[in-house]
Amino acid sequence: MTNRELKKRLKRAVDNATPDMLEQLMPVLQQKEGAPMTTKIYHNTQQISQQAHPTADMAPRKSRRKWTALAVGLAACLLIAIGVGWFAGNWYGVDSTISVDVNPSVVLTANKQDKVLGVQALNTDAETVLDGMQLEGSDLKVAVNALIGSMVKHGYLDEARNSVLVSVENSDPDRSRQLEEELTANIGEVLQQNSIDPAVLQQEVGDDAAIEEIAQKYQVSKGRAALIQRVAQLHPNLTQDELAQLSISDLSLLLLAKDPQSDLLAVGSVGDGGYIGEQKAAEIAAQKVPGATLQELEFDYEDGNPCYEVKMYQGTTEYEFKIHAETGEVFGYEEESRDGNGDVSQQPPSSGQSNLITEQQAKEKALSHAGVQESSVQIRKVALDEDDGHMVYDVEFYSGGIKYEYEIDAATGDVRKAEKEQQVSASQSTTQITEQQAKEKALTHAGVQESAAQKLKIKLDEDDERMVYEVEFYSGGMEYDYEVDASTGEIIQAQKEADD
Repeated sequence: MTNRELKKRLKRAVDNATPDMLEQLMPVLQQKEGAPMTTKIYHNTQQISQQAHPTADMAPRKSRRKWTALAVGLAACLLIAIGVGWFAGNWYGVDSTISVDVNPSVVLTANKQDKVLGVQALNTDAETVLDGMQLEGSDLKVAVNALIGSMVKHGYLDEARNSVLVSVENSDPDRSRQLEEELTANIGEVLQQNSIDPAVLQQEVGDDAAIEEIAQKYQVSKGRAALIQRVAQLHPNLTQDELAQLSISDLSLLLLAKDPQSDLLAVGSVGDGGYIGEQKAAEIAAQKVPGATLQELEFDYEDGNPCYEVKMYQGTTEYEFKIHAETGEVFGYEEESRDGNGDVSQQPPSSGQSNLITEQQAKEKALSHAGVQESSVQIRKVALDEDDGHMVYDVEFYSGGIKYEYEIDAATGDVRKAEKEQQVSASQSTTQITEQQAKEKALTHAGVQESAAQKLKIKLDEDDERMVYEVEFYSGGMEYDYEVDASTGEIIQAQKEADD
């Protein structure tokens, strides 16, 4: 507050605090003196014309001196109150709330001078980091640097786990951004001094009821809650319950898997040194399909397991592997035809099933039994399954207006079951549109851009004796399911529901 502003406030205080009591005092003076008094009052000049005893004009002057003294006293009190309020607001009022998350989650509150007012540990790891540290009253940057140093010391941050999330809450957006940049730079320097290549994510956190609800439900900072919400929107297959259990490093890897250019990542790159790494995952997949071309590789979670999803293609076939990020084990595998002839799915045999026949051999057994050539059929499925303790291949295909279903013993190659059914409508309907066209039909109907569609799957199938494309995808927290007529391109079914 400037001197000029103080003078203005003091003047207003004096004017407002000095009551005009002359009119109320006149009757009392008249009664006391016993003489009539005529007054004319000009409030600006306080000039009074009167006819009275000479002593009558003394009382108002004394009274006014008393009221002036009282006004000055009141103004002084007001000035002191204003000064105390200003001082308290600047030195003891919370201006910013900053959360620092790794696995330890610590929340700091600071005043306008960036002095730490309070420190809160949100989990037991944070209590370990804060043990013996007295950060109240210290400079905010010093306090954050001390926290990062303690996290390194206690093993929460290293080259493999190098991710730190800094979240700032302040009513002034410019102030929030300034603090984010300053603290991010400081954290980066501290980590580099400890021979760690830093990865610092930064975000502003405002008043959001949904984020507040997540924070309270899982007992995490609002910064961590905001990151959980963002990752859940990008990975509709993962629940908030699952994401709340993950470290900042894993949440960061999931975020960047779907949004590589995310504005949250301010410094460095998120490390996955605790896992086999993308390069090793790609090598494992390449060993399964020699000569195939890598199409896509991203970090994900499946049934609570960190994994790499690897997609490769060779010819008209697309292969998808789920490889455990810690062990390198392949625990999920799919094949899908890319030429509109259906999809082929298979679970790879375990080490105890290495003597089983291959998918190709099972398919040949079924085609030979049916007496048809592979060139004249439409393969729908070849899948390894278990039936009454026996490993079998389920083989389905269409040929000449007939649907064939087979079970082939995966150990011996014997035909365990063979069925066929006339499917005139399905067999005679020639596929007119491609997978791409079916996908475009569904996306256009949903009003979703292909770039915004997640987990998009397309499969040629049969429904009520006609061939249809089943199209599934997620976008904006919604799940979409479509059936598109493979002959006409007509949308037969469209469903949309919130993804839980």
